[in-house]
Amino acid sequence: MENGPCYVPNQRDVAHEAFDAEVILIHFPSGHYFRLDEGGTAVWAAVSRGATASDAAAALAAAFEVEAATAEAAAATFLADLEKRGLVLVGEPPADRPAPAEPPAKRAAFQPPTIEEFADLQELFLVDPIHEVDEAGWPHAKP
Repeated sequence: MENGPCYVPNQRDVAHEAFDAEVILIHFPSGHYFRLDEGGTAVWAAVSRGATASDAAAALAAAFEVEAATAEAAAATFLADLEKRGLVLVGEPPADRPAPAEPPAKRAAFQPPTIEEFADLQELFLVDPIHEVDEAGWPHAKP
């Protein structure tokens, strides 16, 4: 593991859940939600333990048939995208970082990790019940 910056989930602003070969993230300040594909899921699994860029590249290499240089470039690009969107924070690695999960028995063909962004539920995610309460109670959206 390299001693570079460590990427961790932005636990204050983001909720996430893994489903089979994808991860869904909700960024509450923006009201947007995101879908990570299989490659993004591999990187997110590393990030959820606290990952350097080389840890994320190793996660891609463990899951996919990919050369090290390609995995490193894809991981760096993807981590930068996650950081830009406010989904991860950069800092020091946690002292009690868990070990990586066992790699799959068979590696899949490589596709760079991707993230899809959606805003169709933004209004719902941005409902702030604390500020929407009046004498009539909650929930009563203002016109």
